Amino acid sequence: MRKPPKFDSFTLRCLLPELRAALVGGQVQRIRQPDDRTAALRVYHQGASRWLVLSCDARSFRAGLAVEQPSTTPEAPPFCMLLRKCLEGGRIQGVAQVGADRILQVCITAALGTFTLVAELMGRSS
Repeated sequence: MRKPPKFDSFTLRCLLPELRAALVGGQVQRIRQPDDRTAALRVYHQGASRWLVLSCDARSFRAGLAVEQPSTTPEAPPFCMLLRKCLEGGRIQGVAQVGADRILQVCITAALGTFTLVAELMGRSS
């Protein structure tokens, strides 16, 4: 069995410029939850749609961008419904890493207010 690539705080730090360029100022159009530990947000920015995929799975925790829609569960779980209620239609104001940790913050302003989506990419502690 192939091991997933290592996702450490340095990797997250290197990923930040790409995430900021692709997401900041973009509109959250759709939210999916492929599994119980992964959330995916489709963001439209500068004429292109991208998926921000955040996975807190103990074995393959990660954050990244995808062009294709991730698979999804037939019925949206409660967490996905909450994200949709609060974040869909909102604009991404910022993407940041907390210190030197594997913690990613995505600040989104939507109709209900300003929210910070936090992904702690800590392996078993995610």
